[in-house]
Amino acid sequence: MLFQVITKDVPVQASSYLRLDLRPMPPDVIGGNLPTILSYDSHVDSLISKVSQDSLIYRLNSLSGNAPIQINGGLDTVETRYSYNNDNAIAAQYINETLEDYGYQTEYNSFYIGTLRDISLYGPSRAWAVTENSEALRTTDSGNTWSTLPDGVSSELWGVENFGPDWVWLTGNNGVIRFSSDGGNSFSTQTSGTSLFLFVIQ
Repeated sequence: MLFQVITKDVPVQASSYLRLDLRPMPPDVIGGNLPTILSYDSHVDSLISKVSQDSLIYRLNSLSGNAPIQINGGLDTVETRYSYNNDNAIAAQYINETLEDYGYQTEYNSFYIGTLRDISLYGPSRAWAVTENSEALRTTDSGNTWSTLPDGVSSELWGVENFGPDWVWLTGNNGVIRFSSDGGNSFSTQTSGTSLFLFVIQ
């Protein structure tokens, strides 16, 4: 008959044994300083560099519950925490109220039902955003209020970038590039030379 026994001392009659040594607890972090990573792992860096903005957007869109994805040889949709549904909204409100009951000061931001894709900041108060619904938005008061800009396109927008307080570029499907030199009050078309998706300007 074979018995397995966990003990600190090795039994005299044991035919074989495996010693288990407890690892020491990590030292306390003093003053909030985290330990410094001294080695660089090229394998980890190569994996990170293979993840593009396009692939992230594609994966998030696949989990939105709105876009059909290929599963088990057929098309289906998947709703996750990235999807808006009534249960997610109720859960978010429940967590907010629970934290308030614990005495925390909370700020609850409801789900954005649109498809916000990119945002670009300038200084402490200005920002521009674009949506997959062809919307271009601007705030000049740190996000307290937003206004819709006359972008003049029906294509889905994916990227926004600004180089200064008033120069703004929008990019999107079908090679769309829209440029504004007056902070987004008006836009003109720039030729990209492609009909593919344009996600970012750098």
